[in-house]
Amino acid sequence: MVYLSLITDACSRKIMGHHVHSDLRTDNVVQALKQALKQRKTTQPLIHHSDRGIQYCSASYQSIHEKHG
Repeated sequence: MVYLSLITDACSRKIMGHHVHSDLRTDNVVQALKQALKQRKTTQPLIHHSDRGIQYCSASYQSIHEKHG
């Protein structure tokens, strides 16, 4: 099975980060998030909407959000 993780800007609908992977490990979705954060042009706090899958609730994923507001 192939999975696609997308990070989309809710206002512009632009895909800010993406990653194609073969499993649902947290490190795969983290890659998409890090790619999106590199393109970030605002200092406003982030709002993240997800399907609340276990990889998005993980400590490593949450710590990245805390670090970047």
